[in-house]
This record gives sequence, structure tokens and C-alpha cells, in this order.
Amino acid sequence: MRISIQSWCFRTWSEPQEIIQATKACGLDYIELGSIYADPLRDSEYMSTINMYRTNGIEVSGHGVNGLDANQANNRAWFEFAKAIGLDSLVVSFPKGEEVETARGVEPLCEEFGIKVAIHNHGRKHNLGSPDALDRVFSHTSESIGLCLDTAWMLDSGYDPVEMAEKYRDRLHGVHLKDFIFARDGRPEDTVIGEGNLRLGALIQLLRDTGYDQFLTIEYEGDVENPVPNCKKCVEAIKTALG
Repeated sequence: MRISIQSWCFRTWSEPQEIIQATKACGLDYIELGSIYADPLRDSEYMSTINMYRTNGIEVSGHGVNGLDANQANNRAWFEFAKAIGLDSLVVSFPKGEEVETARGVEPLCEEFGIKVAIHNHGRKHNLGSPDALDRVFSHTSESIGLCLDTAWMLDSGYDPVEMAEKYRDRLHGVHLKDFIFARDGRPEDTVIGEGNLRLGALIQLLRDTGYDQFLTIEYEGDVENPVPNCKKCVEAIKTALG
């Protein structure tokens, strides 16, 4: 398991060089980009951005969260993009009320390109934030449609991410490592991974036991103006858990 970081951690910076420097300052060589930094629907010259990361020693580990829907031309563009930059999965969301239909429409693209999609669960208010919602999609699709387990947002939905990693072990195509503490009113707040409600050690052990070999992607959203110090602490906590 390799450690990556989500570019959303650095969302106040717009230039690739700023993101590259921040990633290196965290001691990492991998980044999962979001569409604000590379988007084939808006910029056909995206490879120049990807190559900028590569020439500076940073590999793109993934991309998302990308909205797939009934527009198959746009969906195909995302798969072509993923193939071009060497990804084997995309982190995605589906429209509310059209989750199963969208997933089934995407399946042929998964087969054609050899690329899986990983649904990002985004908390109690999200249309795909609960196991029940995920189960509805998975019961109608093959394992090419899976989960990018966001640990903090699964906590927000009221479920233990360790138990969910076990439940979806055959569909686990990605992990966003993120940790929350909660105010008395239920409001979540980002904290350094392992210092909140996430059972980090137990999760890492379970992932080992189940043969998970994809990236562990840090997504720390706190300290928006200066995220690097706590992102570094997240890296250290994960390395300690990995042993």
C-alpha cells in the first residue's frame, strides 16, 4: 500500500508548481488530482499538466471526484483521460435518483477500457453516503463498479469504516483516509488522521488481511490556508500504522 494525497487538501493554490511543492513537503511522491487541476472536458491539453507533475517526480495516482451521468460522450472522455494518464480506476459520483441507471450505463466503458470506477461516499446527506445506497447500486452491477471508501464521511453516516472495508472488500477500489471529530450538534471537523474517531491501526490491519494493494489517499481538509504541517502529521501517522 502506497500513500498518496488528494489535491483538494491544497485547494487554495491554483498553480501546479505550488501543488508539487506542497506534495514534496509532505514527503510524498503521489497525488490524486481533482478536476480543478486536470479536466479533459475543459482542457484537451491536460497531458502538459500531467507531465509537469511527472518531470518534478510526482506521479498521478488517481483522479476524482468526477460526476458521471447519462451523457455517454462525457463519460467516455473521462475514461479516455484515465487511460491516457495510466490510471486503473476513477473516483466518481452518480446523480441522485439515477444511481443504478448511470452505473449500468458506465459498465460497458469499464470493460472496454479496463478501468474500474469507485463511488465516493460523501456522508449522511449524500445520495451514495450510506451502505444501503451503495448496496442498491452494487446489487445491479459487476465488481467493476466499486467503492472509494472515504473513512471520515463514512463515520459521518454513522458507520465504522473498518467494518465497511470488510463489507466491501471485493469492491474496494480506493481509500480516502480522512478523520473527523464531532461537535455535540453532530457537526464534523477534520483532524489529523488517527486522532479522531477513525480506528486507523485496525483499518490498516484489515486492509492487509484482505489483500488491499491500492493507494491510501490522504484527504485532510482542515487548515485551508496552511495545510502542509498537519498533512505531514497524517503521513507520519499512516507510516507508523503501516509499520
